[in-house]
Amino acid sequence: MTPEITPQERDHIARRNRALLEVELRNKRLVFESRPYEAHVQFSTFCNMSCIMCWDGGNPPTEKMSPVVLEKVGSQIATDLSVITPYEGSEPLILSWEETREMAERYSVQLALTTNMQFLDEQKFYELKDIVEMVVMSIDSHLPEVFEKIRPGSKRDLVFANVPRAARLCEEHGIECIAQAVFMTENAAQMPETVEYFADAGIRAVNIIQMIDVNKRSRYLDPTLHFSAEWIEWIKQRCLAVAKRRKLRFGWWVEARPQWWDFCDEDRKVPIKPHKAWNDPADGHAKLLAPGFCKYAYNRLRITVNGDVSPCGMATEGELHLGNLREQDFPEIWNGPTARDLRRAHFTWDYPALCASCRMVALAPPKSDLPFIDRVIADLGQDGGPVAATLVAEHPSHMSRQSEPPVIRVHRPEADVARWIVALALAGDSDDVAVCEVDPVDRGPDGFDLPIDRELWEGLASNLGYWWSVFALSEGQAQPCLRSEEIRCIVRHEHMPRVPGSTLGYADNGHAPAIYLGGERQVGWTDRATLPVRPRLGGAPEGIQHAGEAVSDGAPKARRRDPQQPSVVTPKTYAKLVGRVRTASQNVNGKRPPRDYPALVRRVREVAQRSLPGDATVLVASKGDGALLDLGSCEGWHFPCGEDGAYVGHHPPDDAWAVENLESACRLGAGYLLLPDTSRWWLDHYPGFAEHLRSRYTEISPEPDACLIFDLGS
Repeated sequence: MTPEITPQERDHIARRNRALLEVELRNKRLVFESRPYEAHVQFSTFCNMSCIMCWDGGNPPTEKMSPVVLEKVGSQIATDLSVITPYEGSEPLILSWEETREMAERYSVQLALTTNMQFLDEQKFYELKDIVEMVVMSIDSHLPEVFEKIRPGSKRDLVFANVPRAARLCEEHGIECIAQAVFMTENAAQMPETVEYFADAGIRAVNIIQMIDVNKRSRYLDPTLHFSAEWIEWIKQRCLAVAKRRKLRFGWWVEARPQWWDFCDEDRKVPIKPHKAWNDPADGHAKLLAPGFCKYAYNRLRITVNGDVSPCGMATEGELHLGNLREQDFPEIWNGPTARDLRRAHFTWDYPALCASCRMVALAPPKSDLPFIDRVIADLGQDGGPVAATLVAEHPSHMSRQSEPPVIRVHRPEADVARWIVALALAGDSDDVAVCEVDPVDRGPDGFDLPIDRELWEGLASNLGYWWSVFALSEGQAQPCLRSEEIRCIVRHEHMPRVPGSTLGYADNGHAPAIYLGGERQVGWTDRATLPVRPRLGGAPEGIQHAGEAVSDGAPKARRRDPQQPSVVTPKTYAKLVGRVRTASQNVNGKRPPRDYPALVRRVREVAQRSLPGDATVLVASKGDGALLDLGSCEGWHFPCGEDGAYVGHHPPDDAWAVENLESACRLGAGYLLLPDTSRWWLDHYPGFAEHLRSRYTEISPEPDACLIFDLGS
């Protein structure tokens, strides 16, 4: 195929768009001439697996992108893109691979390929090698039984055969290859060994990522809720030790701020593609220039199979919906009111509720050095001697945002200081630096106050990042002898009103995020009786501690630990636990739950309303899904539950625990137990619990293919 855009033209377009974005950021424009760098495109909904942290048995009906939407993606969006990620809860190498490949070749767009590896054999590799910038292998465990548990529907022999072959081919052809594993309760204890497996397979980069409860039924899989911070740190350090010994590039994207370590030998590194080599640092620089910068809000896209456009794939409930390609042309969507309001939100940190819960809005940390430092030292007459970075600033704190001129307070240095100089540099660069000499206010033991001149302050661009440092000069010397030990950022705040017509939901208007995206994540519990704090969610399942709330005395017993037991869950203890707990993605026949999960929920409600007294209190094996508790006039309680009826966040660890929880709930007033079809496997997996039910209580199940019901009062 002769491309409509050549690789050389593509590079020119990419650099032009990046230059335009820089200008738009500096001028805080809301209407953008620049166009997106990357798009996540859902060419089809089909996936051959139904992973427990993703679809979990509820895969959507198979659908391919319509010709109308596909044509608009090509003619109106792909002409400006550098990268397409053909993934949105789907496997890109099967149903819609030809459409994906054709678009990449036609517009000289590179693919960032995320694949479950079942179909990446040698033949498929040679089809994609010239149009792929990176291959991300989504493999969550090296243990076949754990892998199959996490990824129902997989053919593990094909996957594990393809991994080392694809890693070798990627290295031979200069393609960046990353193994990516979701950190979950099911695989956490074995994660260091999984990293070792990736190294044995020839993979040079490994990334461990956070578990996001996108299906709202997977909180029990989140190890940062259920395990101690000490134990998670131990696992992290073991993974790091493996990465260092095996000379890997290692990512730990479990905490609020993603981390990378590079232990690779220089001669073993695969060079990244040229456009990625300059664009990724440009994204980093943008966070210095506009501290609220999120690449997804400013120059990324997500396009679903039906033409819905949003900035990222985490807006699962349409919270960031920008428009639809079946109804609008892309320029109208790209600069529509919601897109403009989203840009404004990130300039001002007035985030919509979903973005406020996301770690992508994490601000850049303080720096030890930036380009403007050498420029200022040279301008002050430095002759090459050392400048000690030992001045300690008490305030303003890093990333302060204020309207009035700041007063910088520094601790009193040991050396005598004759002159104080403050420098503020836009983005920390050397080409836009405001420098002023400040008359200090002596605060005695508290140090010195250095008030910033109002005229200088009001001359700074608003809502952008100015990185500042204090320089101290001794008597009779032109060059500084001291400077700030850390370089901080300050923002001159200016109000920007929300854009009329925007559909973004803000917390002050009563909106809460549908899912938690990891912002300010507390990784693991530090107190045995207190859950890690999480933000309140819209329609969140019960039984989770929100910011500012403490766990009550009636907290779920499963959360409380014996004080005589160690505070760290050992791998042996963990392996014993997960060996007993089968995930709800399997039933007694080893099948996945029904794909039409909402229809099952409706049937369960109808059966309960027809079969149970109107004032019944019903325990429901809900897996935390509040929708299953809507039983009409009956009162539904999660099972297993605490004394307050809140879901404990996991399946029973053993038969005795399940029986104890059941009888405790009976004493509190529960009259019936309802097992939806998705939890039928309990009766096979917990034989002691099943025997307890059948020997003591009467089963009343008029429609057993929908649910089983036991009368606990019989």
